[in-house]
Amino acid sequence: MSSEHTSTPGQDIAHLSYEQAIEELDALIAKLERGSVPLNDAIAAYERGAQLIAHCNALLEATEQKITALTSGGTEVPFTPEQTDHPVQQGAVSDNGTLFPERDEE
Repeated sequence: MSSEHTSTPGQDIAHLSYEQAIEELDALIAKLERGSVPLNDAIAAYERGAQLIAHCNALLEATEQKITALTSGGTEVPFTPEQTDHPVQQGAVSDNGTLFPERDEE
């Protein structure tokens, strides 16, 4: 891995790239999963992980806004189910386990 994508634990999160933050988060998760971390260190790692996640989410949101501005001339076009090419099959099961109502044929 190149040095531009490595981060030092404790480094200011605001200066981390998305890739650096994910790399550090993965290392923290692996460390915590091993279970050999003293409680105070585990709490500090958890707090750092939460900060890394928030940073990654902020970077993704900023990127999404840039893409929206580039692709729609700056006006966001909200997604609506009517815009899909594949309508929901009648009687199909949704993600939460409920049935989509079957429609009467006209």
